[in-house]
Amino acid sequence: MRAAYIAVAILTGINLFNYLDRYIVASLSESLKRSLTLSDTQLGSLMSGFVIVYMLASPAFGVLGDRRSRTRLIAGGVAVWSVATALAGLAGNYLSLFMARATVGIGEAAYGTVAPALLVLSCIS
Repeated sequence: MRAAYIAVAILTGINLFNYLDRYIVASLSESLKRSLTLSDTQLGSLMSGFVIVYMLASPAFGVLGDRRSRTRLIAGGVAVWSVATALAGLAGNYLSLFMARATVGIGEAAYGTVAPALLVLSCIS
């Protein structure tokens, strides 16, 4: 049962960062517009790109979560998402920021799709 509590604590921490990262673009919108000279359309498309990639990748990770190691999928997703977040911080133009944010969508889809099943399984055992 101790392992279940540890799993819940770790996944809760990851989920906190998941939500912080998801909404960081909105909170930094004015800074991003000034520093990268983004239009309102470009700024809005950063969130749209993330959501569309997240939506398209989630079913694939759902299938993989049933066939592969959930812990490895989560670890891989968090790794991809972390690297993409770092690349977004280093982005010098709209295209590189857009690609990084879209890649964050892939990493978060891996975590967001697979983690609930892992939680249920760890609480049952």
